[in-house]
Amino acid sequence: MEKIYLLVSKNNKNTLPIIKDVVNHLTNIGGVVYCIPDKAEHFKEVNVNPIPDTVDKKDIFLAISFGGDGTILKAAKYLYGTDVPILGINLGTLGYLSDVEPKEAIEAIDKYINGNSTIEKRYALSIKYAKYEDVAINEAVIYRGTTSHIIKTKIKINGQETMNIRVDGILVSTPTGSTAYNLSAGGPIITPLSKTVVLTPICAHSLSARPIVVADDSIIEINVEKNEHDEFAYLDVDGKNVARIDNDCPIYMKIACKSISLVRTKDYNFFERLQNKLMLINQ
Repeated sequence: MEKIYLLVSKNNKNTLPIIKDVVNHLTNIGGVVYCIPDKAEHFKEVNVNPIPDTVDKKDIFLAISFGGDGTILKAAKYLYGTDVPILGINLGTLGYLSDVEPKEAIEAIDKYINGNSTIEKRYALSIKYAKYEDVAINEAVIYRGTTSHIIKTKIKINGQETMNIRVDGILVSTPTGSTAYNLSAGGPIITPLSKTVVLTPICAHSLSARPIVVADDSIIEINVEKNEHDEFAYLDVDGKNVARIDNDCPIYMKIACKSISLVRTKDYNFFERLQNKLMLINQ
């Protein structure tokens, strides 16, 4: 049976030479290669068609991401719930998720095909607000939008009142997202395989408001109180605005039942990457 490969790439012509090499290699070994539909224009130059609706995503043998962490997140959102493994070819800056350099791409693909790799599971965040349901790979953010006024929030964890605070926003992050917006907002770094989430107030108007690391079986409930200026808060998921929050309508978050799968073809040292990224060790 032919193996199906799915390609995801950032829209940058600099990615095309390595993509072309990979496509040639996969077709030479009998693979069928597709791209995700919204990248069809980019892949025209390497003669790769968007994946047909008739192909079940669960039948994809391997997804290959060409870019940085953002490209991997795009692949993860598209494939969420399928357990399809994602191999990241790093064509961005130093990222946390992709550890294969372009010159190693074909070797890494062959390692996966031949069973010489491991799968690393990363937990996602399940979000439910009114009729909206989604998962975040990095984070969900409740924020005040363009208004200059703060928002009033009530936060419960497993039904127990935890915080009543005025803030610019509330950020709920996965371990994967803990080194992104969460870190900039003063939240803690969480090791990537931890089954936890972290709740971080953004510019809280209280010195006692601090980030909270929440256990894997916890349900977070966030309510935004009615604003006397009739202004609304908003919900972002992985950097995209998805909803305007109606006052007194709760948002529920918890660790999702499904995880994403990242392919590792060599030893992956999260702490070494962290040191390089944040320059934690004096040179």
